[in-house]
Amino acid sequence: MKKSVHVVLPLALMGIIVLLFFLLYPPIAKSGRGNDNVVVSWPSYNSDLQPDPSLTRGALDNGLRYVIKQNSEPEQRVAAYLVVLAGSMHESENQQGVAHFLEHMMFNGSTHYPPGTLIDYFQSIGMDFGGDTNAYTGFDQTVYHVILPSGDEKELEIGCNVLADFARGALLLDSEIDRERGVIFSEKRDRDSAEYRNYVSYSDFAFKGTRYPLRWPIGKEEVLNKADHKLMKSFYDSWYRPDKMVVVLVGDLDISIAQQVIEEKFGHLRAGSVPQLEPDFGKIDRRGLDVFYNYDPELGTTNVSIETIWDVLPEVPTKALKKKELIQIIGDLIVGYRLEKKRENESPPFAIAHYSSGIIEKRIGYGSLSATTDGSSWKETLASLHSVLERARLYGFTESEVKRAKNEISGELKENVQTKSSRHSRSIAESIVDDLTVDDVYLSPDQEQKLYAPMLAEITADNVNASFRTIWNHSGRLVAVTGNTRLSGNAKDEILTFYKKEEKATVTNGTSVQDIIFPYLKAYDGPTAVVERRQFPELQMTRYTLANGLVINCKKTSFEDNKVHVSANFGRGELEESKAGMALVADDVINLSGTSSLSPSALDTVLAGSSVDLSFHIGEQASSLSGTMLSGDFEFGVQLLQALLLDPGCKEYAYKAVMQRFELMYTKLQGDMDGAILMQVQPFLAGNSRYYGLPGWDEIRQLSFGDVKSWVERVFTLKDLEISVVGDFDETVVISILSKYFGGQHFEAAPVRGRNDAPTFPVGQILKVAVSSEIEKSTVLIAWPTDDFWDIGRTRRLSIVASILEDQIRKTIREKMGASYSPKVLSYVSRVSPHFGYILAELNVEKGKETEIIDEVKKLVRDLRTKGLTQEELERAKKPLLTSVLENVKTNEYWLYSVLSLSVSYPEQLIWPTSIVDDISGVQLQELTSYITQYLDNTESAVAIITSGKS
Repeated sequence: MKKSVHVVLPLALMGIIVLLFFLLYPPIAKSGRGNDNVVVSWPSYNSDLQPDPSLTRGALDNGLRYVIKQNSEPEQRVAAYLVVLAGSMHESENQQGVAHFLEHMMFNGSTHYPPGTLIDYFQSIGMDFGGDTNAYTGFDQTVYHVILPSGDEKELEIGCNVLADFARGALLLDSEIDRERGVIFSEKRDRDSAEYRNYVSYSDFAFKGTRYPLRWPIGKEEVLNKADHKLMKSFYDSWYRPDKMVVVLVGDLDISIAQQVIEEKFGHLRAGSVPQLEPDFGKIDRRGLDVFYNYDPELGTTNVSIETIWDVLPEVPTKALKKKELIQIIGDLIVGYRLEKKRENESPPFAIAHYSSGIIEKRIGYGSLSATTDGSSWKETLASLHSVLERARLYGFTESEVKRAKNEISGELKENVQTKSSRHSRSIAESIVDDLTVDDVYLSPDQEQKLYAPMLAEITADNVNASFRTIWNHSGRLVAVTGNTRLSGNAKDEILTFYKKEEKATVTNGTSVQDIIFPYLKAYDGPTAVVERRQFPELQMTRYTLANGLVINCKKTSFEDNKVHVSANFGRGELEESKAGMALVADDVINLSGTSSLSPSALDTVLAGSSVDLSFHIGEQASSLSGTMLSGDFEFGVQLLQALLLDPGCKEYAYKAVMQRFELMYTKLQGDMDGAILMQVQPFLAGNSRYYGLPGWDEIRQLSFGDVKSWVERVFTLKDLEISVVGDFDETVVISILSKYFGGQHFEAAPVRGRNDAPTFPVGQILKVAVSSEIEKSTVLIAWPTDDFWDIGRTRRLSIVASILEDQIRKTIREKMGASYSPKVLSYVSRVSPHFGYILAELNVEKGKETEIIDEVKKLVRDLRTKGLTQEELERAKKPLLTSVLENVKTNEYWLYSVLSLSVSYPEQLIWPTSIVDDISGVQLQELTSYITQYLDNTESAVAIITSGKS
């Protein structure tokens, strides 16, 4: 059981963790030696925990370790990872940024793959660069992965050959370093934002005294400018050592063959220099109460937090430690419950609040309560957070709250066990990698349940209260106010004075328990005959139409054991929107309202311990309630579906919370390049149709609660209902249960879903948007008009065209020019507007070079039209797509959302799966060339340029 499943990191810490990955700690005591006199270590050596017995672990004579696990989901594919236990923390003062730069260079020339050939080779065997092949650099680790299209010996040799080249075969040519330097600066520019700068400032303050804020992976500009072969080789030889590497292979493979391949490809590797000492992490330079304040109007919102941070020493993973962590998780969950109830009962001054506690990479302990608010409500927010914290610290948690949290954890453990055979190889590999990088012991779902179930039975409220108080009894406390709150004079003194005043305020215990009855709607006990049972043998699915008009689509699969996916569709979704933005607001209001009879917190209490997870969404063509559950929870899931559909909630406190969040979001988007895309570029590409892009805040703020409530009532009249069920179930039972809970209603035929009017594409037009910011950068977007979704052959081929253009742009704009870090090209085809679609290229570029890049992209398009494609280019575009398709058609999500849902309105969806593989495989060079000629016409294109910087 991973803590990350249950809690959300505090906003101040979350950004650092998400953006910059993870801090690790120096290795614990080790045992075992290979023939090269290299220490061999596994976390379980010093632990009373034993790893998942299905893992095959080993070590080569050079000290390189490996983990292999056979797993057949998805069939044939293998997730192959190389973990290097070194990152930016290991850089010397004059190497800052080299670890990350080095990660990039692995794809730019190695022993077996000359510069410019590796990505082409990946594509030729069906692997997608970025999705199937990628890497990241953290503070204490660098991780590479390749997702192989097959687990046979040849493919394993290919994958391990690539990873072995990363390990010790990088060429690091100065010519390639110079070329990649522009890409590094482009990435640095892409990642630069008000949020990033705030995280840096916060970490400099909060973690002062440690190495943490001194080694940001992106590095220093002066180092990046001078980085050369010698500098990179020095880091490469010092830290890319076999004894600091782990190879992880998870997938549809033969373990003995995998071991042989690992020995063959990695056994000869040797370190390039003598071992280096692990850097000293340092200690936090803070005691007592302190304040951090950072004013930055570009953040658009204000984050207020109360945090405690302290030094800890690495601990060996043991059963006792796991119990300690489990108790802490329960406390985290309960504070989350209380924050949810606060929203329901008090209309708090903040829009979003989070609580979490734990240890950052076993070196920094923390507890954090944080919230997002507007620029004028920091005092009210700080006071509210303090009351939540002190109420928990002084009065503790109740046994009923602890029981709810224990039920939630037990339900997750049960679900993990029952679905263990359906776990994705990549997900398993990533979990193994995560545990390896923090010296934890990887446990199977069965082991986790066996370990945690007895612990849960023993844990009491007293245990949880003691744990919570221990966290908040540390002397170091940090109050932070960051964002668009502007304070005059000595801001830190003002915040400190206010907080000390709040510390003296009386806090009362407001704990109350609500009696909950569920299910509270009656089941139908009358006859509900099946008037039509239509089978689709080629799809192995059945459609039932009941006498009351209810349509049920069923497809039994073996993709996920003991799991069912459900989607109930009705109405016309955004198509029946009464005012601009109504669907956007109503969607969130409904999801935050529970049912008419039960609040969200009461509903969550009912759900604790079950596997049922349903959410509401107003889509382009219909509204839906969709989600998953274990097969054994199907009736309970349908009871919840019944309550949400027949007794929907639309609460005023939810409306207030949603409007508060939207106001903060719009404030942020006004000074944001993403906001410019959503609110200006997307409408521009659709002829300023109100149905495309994000409505303006002036339109959203005019939607009253009465407006939303009236519209929601119309949406939930439920004139039609189509329920699709995919997964592991008994079809007779499914029909019986759905008849039982929906047989009492009458449903009509599905409505017509679509618009008659098509947006007007802005042929030949240029949109220029200026965003006021301290950060200088630009985004260019070039679009070419295409057509709508419903000619599926055309839609598939347009996707291939977009893939080919993206590859051309990557090679020229990124690799040759170094002018853009991650250029993207997509094909958008509308499902609701006739003949509307476009291919869109988006590139983040250096300010001042917009015209140059636009001209270069258009030149690539002209060359594609005049010179055409080669068969090799076509195959390199098709093969990764085919690999993805072959994997996708073996998922429940594909069959539920792409095939069954809304198939009454769109019967062609039931034909598409039968042709998809043969159709893509059969795409010919001549026909694709004709698509390029027809649709990639620069004279028909439109351009948008967004520039960010000081006005």
